[in-house]
Amino acid sequence: MENSASAVFVLLAAYFIQKGRKRESVSVFEILGALGFLAGFFMLISARDNLFPGFLGLLKNTIKVGVSFILKDSLLFGVIVLLAVELFVFRKEKISKTAAAYFIAALGSVAAMVLPGAFGGRSDFMTQVFLVITLVALVLQFAPLVPKRYTVMIYIAVLCMFIPSFYSGGKSMVSGFLYDKAREHYILTEKQNGRLNIAVKTPIPVSDPHSGMYDAIDVLDDPSNPAYMIYNSAKVTWYGIDSLDGIFTPKGVGGQRA
Repeated sequence: MENSASAVFVLLAAYFIQKGRKRESVSVFEILGALGFLAGFFMLISARDNLFPGFLGLLKNTIKVGVSFILKDSLLFGVIVLLAVELFVFRKEKISKTAAAYFIAALGSVAAMVLPGAFGGRSDFMTQVFLVITLVALVLQFAPLVPKRYTVMIYIAVLCMFIPSFYSGGKSMVSGFLYDKAREHYILTEKQNGRLNIAVKTPIPVSDPHSGMYDAIDVLDDPSNPAYMIYNSAKVTWYGIDSLDGIFTPKGVGGQRA
């Protein structure tokens, strides 16, 4: 929830900046609501050790997340900026509220990852969704001015940008599914043979976060991990056996990831 709260913090700041820019008055309700949120936000990030990295750590995280964002989404971001400049600076037209809102949401989704200090994979998914919606909204503003074939070319280019992700994500889904089914077959075979204390290889060999199986709840191999009892016992109950332990297999051994 600290990530979501960080995004709300950014959007709240943008809201008050916009009101100040328009010289609109701020109501008592808005002030009290913002103060209440800030108090809760401070308690949230202070609730656990190492959740708030300190102001120097926050600066380092901001740089780290910013660099990751540029490396992963620079093409989409760059095209959006060029279209926005063409509209606002050269054509003297207002950027649609839809494009502006989703662009702010995209930046908010990036800012939400500053506290944990990591950006990419699943955390980049919503950012990409917001950026694509922003791009589509801007392209629609150009629609009356641009021949239809150029619009189609832009959509094809955007689709091609995601083809590598579609491929690697689909590959991970298939390999992870087949591996999990093979492991389930092994567990059921052992149970049928009367062996109820079973150990299986872990983790599921999935390397692409878009597959939906990345870092999924799996059989754990470390009994000292607090989640060991929760995850493993759930599978023990499901299969009706006495115990289920994980055998960690490093990446490159048996086709598994580290």
